[in-house]
Amino acid sequence: MGPFRPIVGALLDRAVDDAALLCQARLGMHEAIDRDLDARAGPFGRTVGHFVVPISRIGELSEANSEQLPTLNAVIDRHIQEALATIDSSNRLRIASVDTPQGVNVGKGEMLDELIAWSKTRGGRHDVYCEIFGGNSQPENIDEMVEHLAIVRGEQKNFGAKVSTRGVKPELIAHALAACSAHHVPFKATADLAEPITKNDGSAPSYGFLNLMTATLVAFRDADAHETIVQALEENDAGAFAFDEDVFTWQERDFGAATISAMRLELFVAFASCDPTGPAVHLGELGFLP
Repeated sequence: MGPFRPIVGALLDRAVDDAALLCQARLGMHEAIDRDLDARAGPFGRTVGHFVVPISRIGELSEANSEQLPTLNAVIDRHIQEALATIDSSNRLRIASVDTPQGVNVGKGEMLDELIAWSKTRGGRHDVYCEIFGGNSQPENIDEMVEHLAIVRGEQKNFGAKVSTRGVKPELIAHALAACSAHHVPFKATADLAEPITKNDGSAPSYGFLNLMTATLVAFRDADAHETIVQALEENDAGAFAFDEDVFTWQERDFGAATISAMRLELFVAFASCDPTGPAVHLGELGFLP
């Protein structure tokens, strides 16, 4: 995987969803796709996962050559029935997954039921990621949503969770990671997570993707290790992290390639970044790449 140690490759393989269109509302579709394709062709190309597109902008892809388009992650940003109809009429596009809106807990209302029924008619063709945080989420709300998704996954394995990180307290994120691990519900993380290390320079931390992945590794091993999961999220010392060829270390905790690969396969699907190559570039700036 490019200029990476194998252990870094295990951590970042197809982990970075290109969310440029969500970060720059006025960015032209053709420019965004060109940037994305350039990133995939570059030295860090294997870190890039899906190209994120709001469903309201899928129509802009109609003029593009579908064979050149990357695999898409469609985000619902209009009425649910209209959004699903748009996807149904876009069969020539490679839409791998569908996300519910950020900040809207789909456990309330009828959105989740509609998604379940729609997914059945599509034969589980698309993965579906459902936001588990609402405006005033509490641990019990998170538990209820994750437990419900676990039940849904009993019949439809293509459902997972969506964990927002912007402006969310570390205790709540830690609770969500632990709940997903305990109930075997895979998740993806949202917000711009291009920076590796958490910055605590305001009322709410700006989380680093390395912190989030480390916290998930801790939860993957022990879903009851709440305080340690929080500590991993809040860690702001880059020197606390280290990579060698076969082991990733945080403080005194070692994680081998097999553990990391299993965590990525079973729990942590991907995270969003406004710049798809930014995460790898910033790791290099910290000296974590050869």
